[in-house]
Amino acid sequence: MTTIPPLIRIHEEFAGRRAGLKMVFLYTPKGKRTAVDVFVLAPRSVVEETRRSLAQADAEDAPMVRAYSRSRKL
Repeated sequence: MTTIPPLIRIHEEFAGRRAGLKMVFLYTPKGKRTAVDVFVLAPRSVVEETRRSLAQADAEDAPMVRAYSRSRKL
């Protein structure tokens, strides 16, 4: 994983079933919020699995992040 604070994180898989998977997370400040764009290059064999995994992570993390933000009055 390569991080270029605070704007970009790059994740690459080099071994296993997901070898060749590359994900770039682009963080864009928008006032008190931050937009996150995810760009993915995945081997055909893991495209659907990767899509489901990212959707599940968003579904699980978004409510927790919102609740934390409200509690911190950000």
